[in-house]
Amino acid sequence: MLNISQKTRETVFIILLFLVPFLTPATALLSGLIVAFTIGNPFIQHNKIFTKILLQASVVGLGFGMNLTEAMEAGKTGFVFTIFSIALTMGL
Repeated sequence: MLNISQKTRETVFIILLFLVPFLTPATALLSGLIVAFTIGNPFIQHNKIFTKILLQASVVGLGFGMNLTEAMEAGKTGFVFTIFSIALTMGL
C-alpha cells in the first residue's frame, strides 16, 4: 500500500467512485482491485454500513431487471425441487 495521507486517500477514492458509472463492469472490478491494493479503503470505519446499503440496493436493482413471467416459472420449478430435496433429506 502507498504511504499517502488519509485526506489524499479519501479524495482519490471519492474521485474514482464518481468514474465508476462510466466504466464497464470488468473495468470497474479491475479498478477496484487496483485501488484496494494501492491506497486501500480510506473509509474502513464505515464499511459495515456501506456494505449493507449497497447489498440491499443491488438486490433491488437485480429485481427490476427480471422478467416476471420467467421468474414465476423458475419459482415453480425451484419450489418443487426444494420440497423434493427436503423430503428426501428428512427421509434419509
